[in-house]
Amino acid sequence: MEIREKLIKQLKYYHFATDIPVRLSDDKGEVLCTYGETYAYCRLIREACGSQSFCEECHGEGEKRAAWLKDGYIYDCPCGMAHFSVPMILNGRAAYYILAGPVALEYPDILLVDQIIDGYNCSLNYRNKLYSAMGGVPIVEPVRLQYLNELLNVLVKNLAAAAANDRNDREDQKFAWEGDQKFMPVMKNALRYIENHYREPIRLGQVAKYIGLNSSYFSTLFKQEMGVNFSQYVTEKRIGEACRLLKNTNMSLVEIASELGFDNQSYFSRIFKKTKGIAPKMYRQKRE
Repeated sequence: MEIREKLIKQLKYYHFATDIPVRLSDDKGEVLCTYGETYAYCRLIREACGSQSFCEECHGEGEKRAAWLKDGYIYDCPCGMAHFSVPMILNGRAAYYILAGPVALEYPDILLVDQIIDGYNCSLNYRNKLYSAMGGVPIVEPVRLQYLNELLNVLVKNLAAAAANDRNDREDQKFAWEGDQKFMPVMKNALRYIENHYREPIRLGQVAKYIGLNSSYFSTLFKQEMGVNFSQYVTEKRIGEACRLLKNTNMSLVEIASELGFDNQSYFSRIFKKTKGIAPKMYRQKRE
């Protein structure tokens, strides 16, 4: 089961166990699933504020802070409700965001409603409606809110750790070593590092430093064990990925070149043609 499906399943369990609304989004902002209905209070806020509605902007800031912390982050929205955002960190970056809430930390307060109406120039017709709807948001004690945040945070981190372990197991199988066994740990670490960074402007010295070898020795060892030199191996990895992108996406040549760490489109096209014997544009047309 893919990590996203596992995450969706765990969020379902979390919601029904805690009765806290949750929403899952990817790193592009697309909502993948929600559990729990939108409270009447939130719907009325959006209706009353209209184009001034600040909900998504507020939650976006919460997600940014959570991604920076790489941890769950509790915050209050301008309407006086508490939320918490938890990122799922995969390969060192936030791949998914979970928004949980809202919850109230105290009983309905007419003064808060008045501040919202005054601050956003809302119609007074919403005053009593908002006050009444505020009572429908569940009240959670601050200590329990901390625990709810931590529970969701632990759940997400455990899933991410399991996904990382699965990925390492697959890579170990992928890098089944047929060379000199005494070099197996070093070369596996080098190949795994290349696999994770070949889309960047990676250099031999960078990999040598990572695995703790002298650059000259690593260069000789790499050629000896892989049958090709370091730069040729990285180029083949990039061109292989370029073929996949040309075949399966609508990315432009400029975008593909940038994505795969080439200095510019012209250089990418030249290397592609040298490697595959055909220009990338023609390769794409051939596959259509």
